[in-house]
Amino acid sequence: MIDYNIITPCLFNVLSWKNTLDTCEKTLDTSVFNPISDTGMYYNLNSELLNLANLQAIAPNSDLFSYAEWANSTSYTIDVVIRFDKLLYKSLTVANLGNTPDTSGANWVLLYPFSDYLFDFTNTTILRFAQSIVNLKKNDKQSKQLMLDTPVYNGTGNLANVSNYITNQDKFVGWELNTIPNRDVDLRIKKIGLHFVDVQTNLPIYIFNSSQLEPLQIINVSTTTAKSFVWVDIEDILLNYTDDYATGGNFYIGYYQDDVTGIGAINNDKFNFNAPCLSCNRTGRKYWDAFNKFVNVNSFSVADGNYTKGELWDNELNQYGSNTFGLNISFTAECTLNNFICENSQMFAKGLLRQAELLLCEYAINTNRTNELAERLANIAGINLDADGLINLQQQVDEEIQASNFDLSDLNSPCATKQKTKRSMFRSI
Repeated sequence: MIDYNIITPCLFNVLSWKNTLDTCEKTLDTSVFNPISDTGMYYNLNSELLNLANLQAIAPNSDLFSYAEWANSTSYTIDVVIRFDKLLYKSLTVANLGNTPDTSGANWVLLYPFSDYLFDFTNTTILRFAQSIVNLKKNDKQSKQLMLDTPVYNGTGNLANVSNYITNQDKFVGWELNTIPNRDVDLRIKKIGLHFVDVQTNLPIYIFNSSQLEPLQIINVSTTTAKSFVWVDIEDILLNYTDDYATGGNFYIGYYQDDVTGIGAINNDKFNFNAPCLSCNRTGRKYWDAFNKFVNVNSFSVADGNYTKGELWDNELNQYGSNTFGLNISFTAECTLNNFICENSQMFAKGLLRQAELLLCEYAINTNRTNELAERLANIAGINLDADGLINLQQQVDEEIQASNFDLSDLNSPCATKQKTKRSMFRSI
């Protein structure tokens, strides 16, 4: 429903952190925290609880780490951390001798321990906020799976019919996947099916996109029994239409026949790539109707001499046919809120603020720092905690999500809500 890796960059600067540390202390790393947030709001200026002094009170204390003071006569190797003028620096070079840390940027880099902590804190806030959205929306249509473990075809070819054996001709063979424009659907390949005459060990399966020369991914797959079809679980391959490399392009998944051990692949002669799959049985036709809402699949080959191994070829040289080439693919599709959240990120400012307050309270309860401020924060958080360790701030987070007036009517079908209402715009807080 939500991909954390996609929404984090969208939400990271909705609120920022304003440097309010004492001038005697090191400032925040401005390469990480933009001095100007997207909304003009700042975690520590818009919440008394989130002031930097409170966060420093429960963050790991870098002063307690035993880093040696920099010495002009010492030769430092790469990645060694030292103290200089109460600050931490890391060596960037070997034989780093006589180079003053604060004036030799080629040899030393200033470290920002508290900024690193704050960076992790902000990312965790966004992750928790995304989880809060999922928990609220998990029963809605926008969170449901539209297609689950759906193969392109069912069954296999006739093993006794040697005419179904696809002998190796030094071609690149496979399937062309043309994703149907639908920015609000996550389409993924979950498994790859293999059917070969002989056992395959680490057969490279290549995934290309028509927008780039290098393969997106190379997956080594193996079988253990000759002439037996097998499903191989793989790390999800995301076929989002809105990805930069996918927009307006095709995916290609296949292998080089000269990598195949033995005779070759086994074709499923009972399957027809041409619509509407008249040769499919009832189950096969159900699969066909399901995946064709999201992706069109075609079989193709590229003749020897028309490709450079490991690089995308001229797809105008594709030769289309009906062979399955011993391959099958299992798709999963579900509605996603990634684009909606990124396009309307500013409406979540107050929800992120409440989520950060909740996270600070949780950290205050579990901190191992023993200082008066940390103890005071733990007491404050303890007042708000119920018996199950949850605080009423989570209810405030949920209320802010609901108050954002999630109008999902602009989502593409089949994820669109039935009733179309006016989309909520960002409101000043």
